[in-house]
Amino acid sequence: MLKRLFSTSHSHSFSEDEGVYRRKSAIQILAPNDGDKEFKSSVRKVSKSLEDEKKIRAAIENNEFIRHVISEKRFEAIFRTIFSQEVKKGEQIIREGEIGSELYISASGKFEIYNRGGGTLLTFDDTRVFGELALLYNEKRKASVRALTKGRLWVLQNKTFKEIVHRSEEEERKELVFFLGKVPTLNTVPSDTLGFVAGLLIPKFFESGVDIVQEGEKGHSFFIIRAGSVKVKTKGDGTVATLSTGQYFGEMALINEDVRKATVQAEPPGCECLVLSRKHFIKHFGDVKDFRRISATNRIKNLSLKEDHKYQDLDLRELKRVRTIGAGGFGRVDLVQHRKDVDLVFALKYLKKYKCMLQEQREHVLNEKNVQMNCSCPFIIRMFKTFRDSRYLYFLMEAQLGGDLWRLMYYTRRKPFDEQDARFYVGCVIEAFLYLHERGIIYRDLKPENLLIANDGYVKLTDFGFAKIIGTNRTHSMVGTPDYMPPEIVLNESHDRAVDCWTLGIFIYELITLKTPFKTCCDRDTYKLILKGLEHCRFPSHVSVKAKNLISKLCQYRPTDRLGYSKNGVGDVKKHHWFAHFDWSDLKRLKMKAPHVPKLIGNLDLSYFGSYKDDDAEVPEVITNWDDEF
Repeated sequence: MLKRLFSTSHSHSFSEDEGVYRRKSAIQILAPNDGDKEFKSSVRKVSKSLEDEKKIRAAIENNEFIRHVISEKRFEAIFRTIFSQEVKKGEQIIREGEIGSELYISASGKFEIYNRGGGTLLTFDDTRVFGELALLYNEKRKASVRALTKGRLWVLQNKTFKEIVHRSEEEERKELVFFLGKVPTLNTVPSDTLGFVAGLLIPKFFESGVDIVQEGEKGHSFFIIRAGSVKVKTKGDGTVATLSTGQYFGEMALINEDVRKATVQAEPPGCECLVLSRKHFIKHFGDVKDFRRISATNRIKNLSLKEDHKYQDLDLRELKRVRTIGAGGFGRVDLVQHRKDVDLVFALKYLKKYKCMLQEQREHVLNEKNVQMNCSCPFIIRMFKTFRDSRYLYFLMEAQLGGDLWRLMYYTRRKPFDEQDARFYVGCVIEAFLYLHERGIIYRDLKPENLLIANDGYVKLTDFGFAKIIGTNRTHSMVGTPDYMPPEIVLNESHDRAVDCWTLGIFIYELITLKTPFKTCCDRDTYKLILKGLEHCRFPSHVSVKAKNLISKLCQYRPTDRLGYSKNGVGDVKKHHWFAHFDWSDLKRLKMKAPHVPKLIGNLDLSYFGSYKDDDAEVPEVITNWDDEF
């Protein structure tokens, strides 16, 4: 079976048996807003006793997953919103298969966890967290829970939790930009650039009496005091100043290796500083003498194309269906042929409008159209035109008949690629990412399932339902495939193009091992492993030292530390020694021979695609104006 060309955010299922391997499904996490508007708070505060706080805190600490998600600095705000709920004996609390929206903590009573077959999985009467995945992800419940006795629960709603996390993150970022705006070296640059610099700051605590910098040493870092105070001393004059919260020192170290003119010492009870190293600064902005000339906005190219789209005059009635080549819950993808010009074939993707509306897919559908329609890159599937009627939205795209990379890996080869062949496919993805990132677009769903094999063997990125134009901003819309999710998405934090650097590392790992590093039988356990980091994963013995090094640099826990996130973007990945002697010029000119070239006997050869049953279900009409752009 081949690829779902539909966005994997649509949770597609497939009819063809693909053996022990299963395609990876992506998920969508509904956020209260996407970082573009101010939050309209719906958070309500509920009073609780000190004993309640101790029990709730203990339950969270005892849950390995949730204790990573609810950080100490946000616990107080979250704790105030948790509310109490009485339950009766026999009451159903969670029903298997339903979409979850609450996390529960048992306060009193006895409870049973069971599955659809009626088998009891667990009974408990202690204080514990359950239903925790619903706090972050709009997924179906994996089991049911009912009360065996009368009891009481504490409840935290995911909408409330996300509001708190997103608001606190925005407030923290604004606080950092405010601090940076006080620094003469920095306060003349655009706010978007300061926002980017804020992401590079690393908090560090210095105990009382510790010399943060010493007079006479070369300066390598700049410090902003976030809490506490410091004494500034010189050998000749003793204490010359005291600096406190919001003040800074060492700013000249960003521009050059300035010799420290004084010693700065932390005062009791200690001092927390935000630290930016010169090395880190240069990595992201270059070795410049005048920071005022730097602007993150200048890095973004214009996405809009000239009016060079082909086939704009085509009408839907001019196309005839050949066969379905992909199917999912939201619609299908057909190979279609022009009725008169038989040499013209396309992939026609059509989505059911009523399902798009029921699952709140408006943003993703519009993103897919706006991004992919305006991309002209040999490593990205081209979209030519869109249509609509009362039942469907249609995307007319170029047809590539080689199947997808997932099928080649798991269905045809059933073995990993050697690193030489893997470099070819990784190179194609890097070129696609370079094109997108230069235009302020993040992709967010890289995996073999989303790479189509062109007729010449090159791979092209498709499935742009999760792609988004963010420019130099960040986004809160949480989407992706669990195996490939970076920590910031698992933690429900805002993110930017650094997520694509992480997924590139996971992609390389999968190509050369035929598995993903954090894969488990349950998403919750996968998320736990992701939050522990790649350093806790073992590489198979056949993986080269260079490949390990590249994957590790791409999958750094801290987004700003990832290879490909600095001023040169993913272009820096090209310079890694894993790509030594790789001819990037040949790849870009499509002159490099692909490891696998499909053997096709015509433009209607569908031998690399599986078969699908016809969809005979009645599709209701939808009268709406949200799709006017189509």
